[in-house]
Amino acid sequence: MERGKGFFNASYTIEASFVFPIIIAVMIAVLFLGFYLHDYAVINITAYEMACHGAENLETGKEIEDYGQRLFDNRLFATEIERMDISVSNKRVQVILKGKFVNPIFPEKMLEWKGNDEIVVKKSISIAKASDSVRGVHVLIEKLEGLWEE
Repeated sequence: MERGKGFFNASYTIEASFVFPIIIAVMIAVLFLGFYLHDYAVINITAYEMACHGAENLETGKEIEDYGQRLFDNRLFATEIERMDISVSNKRVQVILKGKFVNPIFPEKMLEWKGNDEIVVKKSISIAKASDSVRGVHVLIEKLEGLWEE
């Protein structure tokens, strides 16, 4: 056995003990960034769906809120919806959703990350445009269904 061979093996172990915690921290940060982006996308599309649904069916704010609760059922990873502000006027339906992204303890304590953990999405749609848009989508769906039936 050569004299220096054991020394080099130990140096790799010491280097790995410094490198692996950094790699694991970066992997966890990327994972939670993915959770944040997923939840933001779900909240964004749900707000738009709620506004379209309310404008199409001429529903009240409470009915739109119930519809939104059904849409959110088990779709969010790390965000809690804190508030739904829905306003229905004779021309527009406006939906504002506010959620709080639940930060993991690790980035907050170890990296002293004080990022913005609130997700706010505001969507509105004109009631007059909603029916035309919905009709267009229904026509498109019927045409697509016709392609698969043949």
